[in-house]
Amino acid sequence: MQASKIKVKGRYAIYDQNKQLVRFYVTSVVTSRTDNTGSPHDYSSKVNGHIDTGDWTNDADNNRLSLDPEKILGPYEDYKELVERERAENAAKQAASDARDQLGFDLRRALYALIGEPCPNDERGHRQFFRFTYGGGVDISGDAAQRVIDALRRRE
Repeated sequence: MQASKIKVKGRYAIYDQNKQLVRFYVTSVVTSRTDNTGSPHDYSSKVNGHIDTGDWTNDADNNRLSLDPEKILGPYEDYKELVERERAENAAKQAASDARDQLGFDLRRALYALIGEPCPNDERGHRQFFRFTYGGGVDISGDAAQRVIDALRRRE
């Protein structure tokens, strides 16, 4: 984030050492001149503050940091919404994937019951009549195809 956009006494989102999103309370923004060539690149900035854990008695003393402005992601409230939305989307994707996998497992068990064979415990193992594949599919081996057709014809 640009140093000029960072406000003192503002709360911003940063990632801590554990890659967790945390609140950073800004106490000062310091811009200093590093060269005298007349270029805008002659300046560097540091953002001073502390990680805001909600415990005001310990925050300022224990969590003091001096960061480059690029490490600040943006206002905490805005960024927190994005992270929560991403987590919700990932949870929905995982739930859909789990439901698809469960359907594949159920189909595999039903096919083994149809041909009268015991269902092996290893769903993804090779050299089986019906093998669960990634994405919720079930592979049918050549030997099993004829057995399934015969079992369906017997049911007619």
